Amino acid sequence: MQVAFPGASDQAYHADVPGVPADVFEAHEGAAPGALPPHQLVVFRPLVDLSPDVGPTAFLPGTHQPWAAEFLRDEAAQPGSSGAGAPAVLHVDAGDAVIFDARVQHAGGANRSAAPRPVLYSVYTRPWFTPELHRDIV
Repeated sequence: MQVAFPGASDQAYHADVPGVPADVFEAHEGAAPGALPPHQLVVFRPLVDLSPDVGPTAFLPGTHQPWAAEFLRDEAAQPGSSGAGAPAVLHVDAGDAVIFDARVQHAGGANRSAAPRPVLYSVYTRPWFTPELHRDIV
């Protein structure tokens, strides 16, 4: 679980995992046509409504693809970045499930409310994507 308390500032855009090089993916899964499928998915369920004042999560669509320009990833590290395109800001209700590819750049917004913003995270990973491999490709 992750909790953003009142007064928490905007997060910097980030991906939860790095992309896996094609040769590493192919060594475990065989050749993949076109874009590589996700090697890790995240499911998060907010325990409160994610209204604008609580600081909903924003996503930068397309940043999980290897052909995304490197400058988009660099700029996405800056809070409030807009050069990577219009972020998809999710205003979801408590208990809704949001599923995303862990390679997608995303960021929680500033919590300007008087209440905490708890979010329950579940992570689903291909068996071969181990913590050791994660460290090796970072």
